[in-house]
Amino acid sequence: MTEPLRARAMQSGDGAAVVALWKNYLPDTENWETWLPGLLDELVEERVVLGGVVFTDSQNPRCVAAGITCFLSEITIDGFVARPEPYLNRRLLTLYRDGDTSVFLTPEEQAKRNAEAGLEMFVLEYCQETFDFENPWAHQILNAIIPVYIAAHTGFNIKRCLHETELSAGHVQEAGGNPFLFEVSPQDPYSLSNTGKGPRGVYGVSRNNLTPEKATGIAKSLLFCQTPRFQLVLQEQRLVRYALEGLTDVEIANAMSLSRDRIRQIWQRIYAHLEDTDPDFFSTVLSSVEGVKRGGEKRRVSIAYLRSHPEELRPRVLRRN
Repeated sequence: MTEPLRARAMQSGDGAAVVALWKNYLPDTENWETWLPGLLDELVEERVVLGGVVFTDSQNPRCVAAGITCFLSEITIDGFVARPEPYLNRRLLTLYRDGDTSVFLTPEEQAKRNAEAGLEMFVLEYCQETFDFENPWAHQILNAIIPVYIAAHTGFNIKRCLHETELSAGHVQEAGGNPFLFEVSPQDPYSLSNTGKGPRGVYGVSRNNLTPEKATGIAKSLLFCQTPRFQLVLQEQRLVRYALEGLTDVEIANAMSLSRDRIRQIWQRIYAHLEDTDPDFFSTVLSSVEGVKRGGEKRRVSIAYLRSHPEELRPRVLRRN
């Protein structure tokens, strides 16, 4: 039996639904519902983690798939590869819960690596309601989340991506272009579940070992990004993301805890930067527009471009000269 589905980027507020799905996937997990939903919402709000979710498109929607990723330091990833222990996702989340906020890269830290050597991406979890791919429902869910998941990561300068999961679900990784790398012991004190689901493996791909011609599946979309034409700073990117969600300037001001005048100043700074970088950016559309409408047209043109170029909204620079 299949149902209509609605897929989108993960948002703050999805934590409870994602954890409910996760607990169904690993039913013997400890009392995550007491702390993990709020933690996930915080991490998404701060743009420390990102990903995609799929809900049934019904009066009482339920989450049927969630892919959640983060960016880690090279030292953390290298240490995991050299001394693999199972359930790295659980260890990272509990360390953050207990006060070690350094385990995940902040947008500011992402920006530095995004502009230079590239980012180390780790899949905190991918789960869906069923991995029985003899059932069309499993394919329907996977097909719904893939475009959203790719879009959530498009434009990040990712140099390596790793995902630890049960070997029984590893075919999903391999279909996405992520080959099996090595196995980790299925159980230890950090286990997500009292019973587990069998052996776990680490899958992943590195840009150093791949060329665009040989890359396939999701890996190809993630590891070879488009360099942005413009360099919007983090505050400008945040404003634009709210605008892309349809918020008014008043609503954006409330969300960013700024005055409406300050929001207008940031818009003017964006327009000036776009025009400085590309003097013809507004010229065609504004040639026949006069007076007060020019501001509105500049916003329309800017939003249209930035909506179709997600690489412009990825952390890359902290300040412009």
